[in-house]
Amino acid sequence: MAYLIDTDIIINSIKGNKTVNQKISEFASIPKAISIVTYGELLYGAKKSTQREKNTSIVYRLAEIFPIISITRATMEAFTDLKAALDRKGETVA
Repeated sequence: MAYLIDTDIIINSIKGNKTVNQKISEFASIPKAISIVTYGELLYGAKKSTQREKNTSIVYRLAEIFPIISITRATMEAFTDLKAALDRKGETVA
């Protein structure tokens, strides 16, 4: 099992959110990764920030720590199958 960490979790962790950091520590032994979309969102945010160099360096460091998962056609096929199945159950995914 592995966790795919989303953009909000990364940002909250960087900002020192105690709850988020506690959960990350709690599951320290479980492998984690970020998606190419999360990487892009983080890098975009860093490049438009007022502390561009500092934040860009943080994002580059995160890319060294966490594997970056690319999106493939197979990934999107699995995503749409799962999302459609959840929709049929009345469980929506944002």
